[in-house]
Amino acid sequence: MAIFDVITERKRTQDALQLSESRFRLLSGTAGRLLASQNPQAIVEELCRQVMQHLDCQVFFNFMVDDIMGKLHLNACAGIPEEEARKIEWLDYGVAVCGCAARDGVRIVAEDIFNSPDIRTELVKSYGVQAYACHPLEVQGKCVGTLSFGTKTRTSFSAEELALMKTVADQVATAMEKLSLVDELRNSRDQLELRVRERTAELKAYMAKLEQSNQALQDFASIAAHDMKEPLRKVIAFGSMLSQKYEDPLGETGNDYLNRMLGATERMQSLLAGLLDYSRVTTASKPFKEVDLSDIIGEVISDLEVRIVRTGGEVHIGTLPVISADPTQMRQLFQNLIGNALKFHKPGEKPTVRVSSECNEDSGCEIVVEDNGTGFDEQYREKIFAPFQRYHARSEYEGTGMGLAICKKIVERHGVSITAKSTPGAGSQFIVTLPVRSRMN
Repeated sequence: MAIFDVITERKRTQDALQLSESRFRLLSGTAGRLLASQNPQAIVEELCRQVMQHLDCQVFFNFMVDDIMGKLHLNACAGIPEEEARKIEWLDYGVAVCGCAARDGVRIVAEDIFNSPDIRTELVKSYGVQAYACHPLEVQGKCVGTLSFGTKTRTSFSAEELALMKTVADQVATAMEKLSLVDELRNSRDQLELRVRERTAELKAYMAKLEQSNQALQDFASIAAHDMKEPLRKVIAFGSMLSQKYEDPLGETGNDYLNRMLGATERMQSLLAGLLDYSRVTTASKPFKEVDLSDIIGEVISDLEVRIVRTGGEVHIGTLPVISADPTQMRQLFQNLIGNALKFHKPGEKPTVRVSSECNEDSGCEIVVEDNGTGFDEQYREKIFAPFQRYHARSEYEGTGMGLAICKKIVERHGVSITAKSTPGAGSQFIVTLPVRSRMN
């Protein structure tokens, strides 16, 4: 009997692990599709059908707020006849479950509907739904629509199923508002890793395999970025061939759509490259050795020669120390800092960059990269070092918002710090503090 109990418990644990991993794959795939799409609202139906299948649900509804009409408009649905869908194409606030969820901005979970006196459930009850959960799609405190799922075979949902629905609803809301695709990727990744770590902690006593699973999930960002590079290359390659060979048949509108698609794909490729570089700061690091920063920055200036010539910029290098560091990462650090200084220059003014150092035995060495560029408001000083954060709009300056995040991760790996001083329109100073063991040439 004891052996049977052990086998039963092990089987239960294995099933729980497989369910957790399946939900992780579903959510990460959903997040990826929404982030990659330039029109996330158009792919909601396809993604929600996947969620329906995973949750064993038979219906879903996605309503979007129409501010002009002052009503909810049915964007996508499944599980009801087309003629029924046409009847609810427009829904008033406060009508049925979805109208109430949108009006009040709160999730509504209706269970055992056939035995419920709640008049809000009459509409879904007519479709044979026994349990129904409706989530408001909120962005910055404003409801922009609802996303709901219903089952005809059960009278209730589990807490994990409701959490999954909420996560999907949050992803859809953020994507539809088009805040920042990369911000959504980062937030979704963090939420997913947190949930998987929590699940791993619960099951760790039963299965040693969970530790390996947890490590794999921690590497999710690096693996996802790496594995998506090749499909993106194919999209760009075939899209370019389509543009070259079928430009006339596609017409002006078709070519515009195609160019937008290619532009979005190339931006996603740059984002993935930045994400991969960010993850490699620790996974692809090299041992420390003696590094002459004068030589390193000399190589950086050589690499940036084209940009320096194009902008008419100048880079002045002072006396710099020899330090113990990873030479590749030091080169990456100063290439990002000097490259940014050249990039964010004021229109009509040639960029000037100065790299200097000041060392003493008490506080160590400070390497300062100073420019005469656009500058920034210091209230955003911490934010600019976070992954995927941009101070300037993409239309003003190119970039993915990963450069300074990589710089911060590099200096943290070296046990040092980086900060910045700036005033809008008056240039910036980026200060890297190195330990006392550094020595001057």
